[in-house]
Amino acid sequence: MMLYPACAGGSDSNPQIAPLNPEFLDLSEYLENLTSDYNDTGLDPETLNLSSQVITPDPEFLDYLDNPENWESKYLDEDGNQITLGVIPSPTSIYWPENYTYIPDPESESDNYSLVLGTESAEYPTESYFNLVDEERVTSVKDQGSAGSCWAHATLASLESYLIPVDSRQWNFSENNMKNLLSENYSEGFDRTHDSGGSGYQSTAYLTRWSGPVLESDDPYNATSGISPTNKTVQKHVQQVLILPPRSNATDNGLIKKMIKEKGGVWAVFDVNWDYFGSKDDYLWATFYNPEVVTSSSTNGHAICIVGWNDNFSRNEFNSTPLGDGAFICKNSWGTGSGINGSGYFYISYYDANLGMKSSVWRDLFVYTAESPNNYENIYQYDPLGWIESRGYSNSTSVWAANVFTARSNEELNAVGFYTPQPNVNYEVYVYRDPLSSPVNGTLVSNISGRFELPGYHTVSLKQLVPLNTGQKFSVVVKISSEYEIFFPMEYGYSGYSSKASANPGESYISHNGIAWSDLTSIEPTENSCIKAYTTTPDTESPVIKSVSLNTSAKGKPKKTGDLIRVSVNATDNVEVISVEASGSSLIYQSGDLWEGTITAIAGTHSVNVSAKDAAGNIAWNNSTSYTATTPDNQAPVIKSVSLNNTKPNTGDLIKVSVNATDNIAVTSVEASGTFLNHQSGNRWEGTITALEGTHSVNVLAKDATGNVAWNNSTSYTATTPDTQAPVIKSVSLNNTTP
Repeated sequence: MMLYPACAGGSDSNPQIAPLNPEFLDLSEYLENLTSDYNDTGLDPETLNLSSQVITPDPEFLDYLDNPENWESKYLDEDGNQITLGVIPSPTSIYWPENYTYIPDPESESDNYSLVLGTESAEYPTESYFNLVDEERVTSVKDQGSAGSCWAHATLASLESYLIPVDSRQWNFSENNMKNLLSENYSEGFDRTHDSGGSGYQSTAYLTRWSGPVLESDDPYNATSGISPTNKTVQKHVQQVLILPPRSNATDNGLIKKMIKEKGGVWAVFDVNWDYFGSKDDYLWATFYNPEVVTSSSTNGHAICIVGWNDNFSRNEFNSTPLGDGAFICKNSWGTGSGINGSGYFYISYYDANLGMKSSVWRDLFVYTAESPNNYENIYQYDPLGWIESRGYSNSTSVWAANVFTARSNEELNAVGFYTPQPNVNYEVYVYRDPLSSPVNGTLVSNISGRFELPGYHTVSLKQLVPLNTGQKFSVVVKISSEYEIFFPMEYGYSGYSSKASANPGESYISHNGIAWSDLTSIEPTENSCIKAYTTTPDTESPVIKSVSLNTSAKGKPKKTGDLIRVSVNATDNVEVISVEASGSSLIYQSGDLWEGTITAIAGTHSVNVSAKDAAGNIAWNNSTSYTATTPDNQAPVIKSVSLNNTKPNTGDLIKVSVNATDNIAVTSVEASGTFLNHQSGNRWEGTITALEGTHSVNVLAKDATGNVAWNNSTSYTATTPDTQAPVIKSVSLNNTTP
C-alpha cells in the first residue's frame, strides 16, 4: 500500500509537503521492519509459524496435583485452637539468572530496578534496624482461625501497608472475600475449597481482575464460611504486583529491605517446623529459625508479611542457633497473644533455609500496590485466574501474544496490563482497531515500548487515548523479549487446580514473529493470553456546584476592602472534581464534596465567580453569590468656613455660628465651642453660642460616621460687659457759702 502525504498550500510548480506526525513515522517504520523481517525469510507470512511450547510446571506443583493432601496440615495449639498451614506451590516459575544483584536504575523514571551481574548495590538501606510498626505503616494483626488463608492475610497486609502513606489512612480489607471468591464455590474460582491453601499468584489474579479489595466491614472474616458477596464496592485497583528475586544467601537482603522501606510489607513464605519456634518473654512463637531446606512436597508452608529487620538481633535468641545474627520482623496472622510481647509479630532469622530462598520451594516474594478506583472504568480480560502457565518458542528470546476484544460501549482505551516472567524484560505494545483474520490485520492506532526490570504484573499507559465505538473490535498485541529464552504468561485449565479456565476461538493468539499467528484454542482449548485492557467512558458530564457560601461579615459588620473572605463550595461530579476556583483563587479540598479557600474583598458589590473542574476538563460555573465591601474611611471632614453674626457682642449675648463643612462620605455632627450645631441644608450647619467676656476663638469640630474629626479655631470674637452702674457723688463743697 502506498502512503501519500498531503500537500500544503503552494504553487503547482513548487508544492510544499506538510510535515508528518512523528508517531505516524514510528508506526510506518514498524510496519516496514515487519515486512522486511518476513521478506528476509523468503517464506509466505501466512505459513511462517513455529510450534509453540509450554514450560513444564515445577515438580512441586505436579506433586500438588497428584497429592493435594501433602500440601496442607492442621495443628492444634495449646488452647485447642486449630491452625491450618496451607500455602500451595504455583504451576508457573520465574527464571532468575545466576549471580544477580539488583540496584535502582538511575535512568528510569518509574519504580523499576536494574539487574547488574556481579555488582554489589550501594543503594540499599544502610540502617541496621527498621520496622514499619514504628513508622505506623502497618494495620492491625488478624487471626486466620482454622482456615488455611495465611496467603490472603499476607497479601492484604502488604497491600494495606503500601497504601498507608499513599492515602494517609489505614484500610482494612476483607481476606474472607479473597479466600472465598477464589474457591470452587465461584465461577471464577480455583478448584481449592474455601478454607484451604492458596498462593501469591492466586491473590494476584483476584486483585488484578478487580474482584477486590473490598472492605472488611462488607465481608467480615469467617474461617468456616465459604460464601461471600460479589457485589461489594472495590476500593482500589491493583495495577502492579512486583515479584522480587529470591535470596541467594542469608545476607542477600538488600532489595527486600529497600522494598519494605519504600513500598511496604513483603509477602513471603516460611516452612513451619514447630520445634524451631522459640518463646520470648513468656510469649509463644516469638522467634523462628529452620536450618532444613524444603525442596519437595511440604505440608507446612505458611505465608507472612515481612515488615522490618534487625541486623543485630542475636542468634542466641533462636531455639536452634543460626550461623550469624540478624532477623526479619514479620507480621503473622495468628492473632495477638503470641509473638514479640504478644503483638502477633515475630522474628525469622536471616539464616532461615526457606524464607524467600532460591534453593527452597518457598522462594516467592511479592509486593502489592494499588491505585485509585477512578483510574479506569472498565476492564477487558480473558484470564480471571491469572498466570498459570507460560507458552513460547524453544530457544527464542522473544515471543508475541495478543488478545482481541469487543468494545461494550463508546469508550476510550487508556492502558494495557500484562505479566513479565523474568527480570529485565523489554516490551512492545501495539493496539489495532477493527482486526480481521489476525490480531494485526487492522488499523494500527497506538504503540509504546519500554522495559520492566522486575517480573510481575504491570500496567502500561498508552501515549494517546484510543477511541472505541460500541461493538468495535480492537486488539492488544504485546511482544516481550530478554537475553534469555522467554515464554508468555497464560491462563490454562489444570484439573484439580484451575479447571474453570475457559477460552473461545478468536480471543487469544501467539506468534514468534508478530506476523504469523496461531489461535490459542487451536493449541489448548482452555488457554488465553494474560493481557488486559483498561478503558474509560468519555466524560461529558460537568460537575455540579451545589452551594457556595461566604463569611461576608466580621462581628456583625460588613467586610471592608482588602479583607479576606472565606469561600466554602460544595461541588460533586459523576467521576471526580479535581479543582475548584473562586474569583481566580484556587480552593483547597477538605473532605467529602467540600472545598474551601479565601478571596480578597474588592470595594463595592461583586459576584463570586466559582468554577469546578473534573479530570475530563468539564467545567461548571456559578456566580449567584455576592458580597459588598466598603473601603475604610480614613479621611477627615473639611471645615470650609466659619462665620459669626457678631464679632463684638456684649458678654452674654448669643452669637450665631454658621459653619460650612464637607466630607468624602458625610458629616454627621458639628460643634462650636462645645455646642452642637444643627444641620440646615447642603453643607451648612448653624447654632448659637453665648459670648464670654473678652476675646475668644470659636473652636469648631466636624465629625463623620467613622469618627474622623476636623478642627477649626480661626474665627474669634471680643465681648465687653455693658456699664449699667451710676456714679456715686461722694461729697460736694463750696469755697464760699456767703458770697
